[in-house]
Amino acid sequence: MPDIWVQFAILLKFVLYISALVGCGLVMCQVVFARLMVGVADRMHVSVVVFAVLAVFAAAFGFVLRGAMLSGSAYGMIDPVLLTVLWQSSVGTALILQIVGLILLAVGQWLSPGLSAVGVAMTLWSFSTIGHASDAAFWWLRLLLFAHLGGAAFWLGVLIPLRALAIDPDMRAEAAQLGHSFGSVAMAVVPGLMLAGVMLAWQLVGDLSALIATGYGQALLLKIALVGLLLTVAAMNKLRLVPHLRSGVTTGQPLAHAITLEWITVAAILFVTAALTTIFGAPGLA
Repeated sequence: MPDIWVQFAILLKFVLYISALVGCGLVMCQVVFARLMVGVADRMHVSVVVFAVLAVFAAAFGFVLRGAMLSGSAYGMIDPVLLTVLWQSSVGTALILQIVGLILLAVGQWLSPGLSAVGVAMTLWSFSTIGHASDAAFWWLRLLLFAHLGGAAFWLGVLIPLRALAIDPDMRAEAAQLGHSFGSVAMAVVPGLMLAGVMLAWQLVGDLSALIATGYGQALLLKIALVGLLLTVAAMNKLRLVPHLRSGVTTGQPLAHAITLEWITVAAILFVTAALTTIFGAPGLA
């Protein structure tokens, strides 16, 4: 079992992943679906700020926690020598990108959508500067991860406004239209998201034997199974629940319940990802 510092690191990384991706995704959806989100626009502005602040705290605490992980004691979190070394490494670079990007994400909600868009790019790119993808010599691996995260963020970003509209009886038509519009865009986004994920996984795993024989591969198989469940729920939304909502056959409650299931599945996927990138080394990069 991982020690207490690794367990805390996984938890903080999970919080960072989910809050940063949702915050970025909300900004992307504000741009793409601005007209359809008018009814919940103010709530979405607040949500972006909340998720950005949460991600900043998770990133900052995750940074100092690395000191404890390296030293094996709590003192590592305040050890100036150890923290200086971390600050001068790619970990420090990622932290700067994340904090600046997330601040722009939040401030742009009141000053300029362009600032939020720059914040999205910086925040998503920060994840390619550390972790498994940064260990590879191929620059395209970072671009693949950036594209993969962008698709994931866009998907997550629509869930909050879609659910908020679906549970409001007066916003049923807007919920149906947003679900339909997202489904149309997702026809292009989701295959690209999956393709980037498969290419990343193949590069990081190395071969099929490592997929079965290594802890990294086994954790990846669990993640793939969860993604399969997520795709199944999303397909049900697109093919059944959203069309029924548009035609007035059902209220928005079934769609809201399905989105809740999506959230639970997404949380599980991101938790496995946090553990995957914290505990295991990628066999394909060994």
